[in-house]
Amino acid sequence: MEAKTKTTERSVGEAIRELRVYMGETQTEFARTIGISISTLARYETVVQRPKPSITAKLAKQAQSSGLPDLAILFQKAFREQGEKANRVRALRREEDIIPRLLALKQSTERLTKESEKLLRTLTSQAAESQTHPDHARILRTAKATLHDQARTIENLRTIVEQYDRDLQSKSSAEEK
Repeated sequence: MEAKTKTTERSVGEAIRELRVYMGETQTEFARTIGISISTLARYETVVQRPKPSITAKLAKQAQSSGLPDLAILFQKAFREQGEKANRVRALRREEDIIPRLLALKQSTERLTKESEKLLRTLTSQAAESQTHPDHARILRTAKATLHDQARTIENLRTIVEQYDRDLQSKSSAEEK
């Protein structure tokens, strides 16, 4: 895939030069036409630097208006590829940001689950011993109900994390194919 990108870059650089020569303009004139510096144009033509999507779009329009539809198509294709690549990069960055937080959340939920289970056992045994004190029994029942609610919330979070993890795994295996 990387070779394809390099070929496209090289083709874009060559196409820029071809368009400029076809229009009969010097690098200075063509840079002014496109709205870039001469040094930037030179870097594009020598494939040292890729044009920004906005410049690629201008090049496509210029090629089309100059009667070079093949070059216009090449520039349009490069423009689309740049947009697709930018979208993939943004998606990967979002996933890279989310994954550590999800892993930390998963670890927290596992720790909280263990602590909640231990506390529930303690409360259950204390509730059995506190039948003679109505206030203690009521407080323990409330605490037990709260812990059950927390346990359900933790289980829901665990399910969400596991589903996201499965989605990421299936997505990465699909991208490898």
